[in-house]
Amino acid sequence: MRTGKTLRQSTSRPKVFISFAGKDRPMAIRLDDDLTARGLAPFCDTRDVGLGANVVLTINRALATSDFYVLLWSANCVDRAWVEEEWAAAYAREIHEQRSFLFIVRLDETPLPPLLAVRRYLNGYENWHEVAQELVDTWKDDLNTGMPTFPSPNPAQELGHHTLTVRIRNRAMRMTHVVGARADTTGTDLMATVATALALPGKESQLNGALEVHFTYRLLLQDDTEVTEKPLVAQDITDGTLLDLEIHAQASGPDGPYGETTYRTEGANSETLDIEALTSNAFAHLTP
Repeated sequence: MRTGKTLRQSTSRPKVFISFAGKDRPMAIRLDDDLTARGLAPFCDTRDVGLGANVVLTINRALATSDFYVLLWSANCVDRAWVEEEWAAAYAREIHEQRSFLFIVRLDETPLPPLLAVRRYLNGYENWHEVAQELVDTWKDDLNTGMPTFPSPNPAQELGHHTLTVRIRNRAMRMTHVVGARADTTGTDLMATVATALALPGKESQLNGALEVHFTYRLLLQDDTEVTEKPLVAQDITDGTLLDLEIHAQASGPDGPYGETTYRTEGANSETLDIEALTSNAFAHLTP
């Protein structure tokens, strides 16, 4: 578990829009209090719509000016037009701005809408005391790195009590993803966990396989050393550690291999347009 941190920007507190169904108002107020205590400026219509104010305009303005959006999802949200309109607007803004914006906290086991079901979420009904800090830690990483920080695109897996989260970054593709792993795992197992959680492709092809790009991967610590098969604790990989994902792309055609490139930092360029195009297709599900 990471220690509590207060999140602040140099000029103002990050703004967070809290979306919820009316019957979940007590939980919305609770999250409002938790985030406020950690230095954020949440918007909760229960408290922040003044008497006599135009509710629609006030909510629209808050949604447009917020840095992040949290959907408190439960059975009370199903078929609630107001909630649907809010998360749909948040979803559209995330796509338009190409950054992480919409986050989900489940209050019960009600299935999420199809568009949201593929996202990782926080289970507030199991670990509410961790919810606010998990959100703050993710947003802090996002603001500090200047790159979108997304939870793993796969729903959270049950890994047991001894778990940690690591941040997997590739600056060439401007992406950072948060992945959960067992604390007692090895570096080899961590690479397998990352590959599964991020659905890392083995290859991408076109023209019925006439052109292919094969991908291999390495996880690197910040001193550029490769994560090995040793236990994570022996490599100083702890909760919240940032690791670089190095992606090696090898292109081949009818006459065999003809080009390769490595994607890790800003400015990585491939040798051929085929590699660029196929790599973009292969990792479209991870990039903003």
